[in-house]
Amino acid sequence: MGMTADLILTNGTVCPAREADSIAINGDRILAVARSDEIGALAGEGTETIDLEGRPVLPGFIDAHVHLFDAGLREIGWRVDLSGLSRDETLAALREAVKSRGEGEWVIGEGWDESRWGEPRYLTRGDLDRAFPDSPLGAVRMDGHMIVLNRVGLRAASSLVPDHGSDLFDPGKGILREEAAWTLLERIEPDPSTLAEALSGAARLCHRLGVTSVHTMTKAWR
Repeated sequence: MGMTADLILTNGTVCPAREADSIAINGDRILAVARSDEIGALAGEGTETIDLEGRPVLPGFIDAHVHLFDAGLREIGWRVDLSGLSRDETLAALREAVKSRGEGEWVIGEGWDESRWGEPRYLTRGDLDRAFPDSPLGAVRMDGHMIVLNRVGLRAASSLVPDHGSDLFDPGKGILREEAAWTLLERIEPDPSTLAEALSGAARLCHRLGVTSVHTMTKAWR
């Protein structure tokens, strides 16, 4: 006997536009997209049916601009997710990550946003030096176009990142922008097994959000 649906959505407008108006679902899997006069074959004794009354329904989303590995590295905790945190919470989250890493191991946080803080001021090298004097550490702003480094991280970056000029590399403030920032993140990428784990984590995140196809903006990784 074939699999039956837990849930049937019927009498809707299935996007992208097609003749089908119904979707049959079992658990976290779509069984079929079909016409309402066909979908009933997948109904069982316990199937819930919802009449959409013409409302639109999308079986899956396509995200046209995704940084897939970056999301995956946050998802598995290799990068510290700083999204929505205050300045003090940001430093506390980074401090916990430093404690869990080996001596001299890079810690990268991502997602801080000074516009959400009471004092809308960027993180600086001074902030990170005072909190983290001994470990290489960087904090990527929420837009992904800038990273702030502490003194130890800046010293390491000087040998990893080509000279892009003072507009992209400001050692005084510990700031790398655009290509300088992206080059550094590529040079300190984790090992292949961690990248594979990150890719799986990113896929799970996409599935939870209903994203079924992506166009990743990430450059080629190992």
